Amino acid sequence: MRLKPIRLALLLLAFALPLAAQPFGKSDPGSFRQEVRVSDWVFHNFNWATIESQRQNVNAIGAEYRVAWHPNNFVPEVYGHLGYLNYDQRGRKASVSERIGLFHEGEIHEYNVYADHASNRASYNVGNTVGQASVTSFAGEYAYRFVPSWQVALAASTERQRFNFQTNLDNDYTLFSAGIRYRGWGWRIVPEVGYQKAHLTTDATDERYDDDRWYASIAWIPQYVPQNRLYVSARYGHGTRDYQTDLPFDSNFGRSDTRPQWSAVAVYRFADHLRGILYYTREDVTSSLPGRDFNYDVAIATVAYGF
Repeated sequence: MRLKPIRLALLLLAFALPLAAQPFGKSDPGSFRQEVRVSDWVFHNFNWATIESQRQNVNAIGAEYRVAWHPNNFVPEVYGHLGYLNYDQRGRKASVSERIGLFHEGEIHEYNVYADHASNRASYNVGNTVGQASVTSFAGEYAYRFVPSWQVALAASTERQRFNFQTNLDNDYTLFSAGIRYRGWGWRIVPEVGYQKAHLTTDATDERYDDDRWYASIAWIPQYVPQNRLYVSARYGHGTRDYQTDLPFDSNFGRSDTRPQWSAVAVYRFADHLRGILYYTREDVTSSLPGRDFNYDVAIATVAYGF
């Protein structure tokens, strides 16, 4: 059995990029916003085991500080955050992450770009064990409203993963996506469909793969309707991961995985400065090779205080 990489950044795909990276709300020109978050993470089948008796459930506690500053109408909002995630598994170091980015939201054009770095982030591609890696990411999304009711979005990201000890599984991951959103119902309800294409390269030839996935999502977004307190988003994706080795003796020769995934987010505003956030995702993997099927899920409960 060979375990594959999970990228915690992808767990946030159910959020729109602005929601995933900034304090909640919108900045007026000249304003400065801050937010503190505390989260409880629950990983079911943390080690992606294909045998029921080998599944491990792991908890983690996270803390995060987020800040955003919008100087004026002529420049984008600048944001950053500092995060900490401590696993309850003995011997696993806590992960520290930093992010800085730019965000602009206009009537026609919208974009979000950021750079992110994390130390000791959990990764699953060290043979048959779970390892920790230094991960550096760059990502961006651009959305264009070509008519009042329709918006197209393009996104790209690249991730560089390097392990804390010598291994031939250091890797680079790239992802491109395109989607279309319907805005005809105002900000309250926003459906979206799209397509993602990703590729992982590494020195280990049997670990390289292409990942193709389509997705559909729908969101109820009250941030733009102050009297409403609940935000809900649901997303379903379905795709295949094809391993790119031509060597018959490699363990992943001829392997293709089907990977349906769904996720949901709910955000409730208890008061002007206090929110609760629930996130859940599940993926079921069916492989063309015997003994490779598995599933996992992740749940995150967060309390966020803005000031």
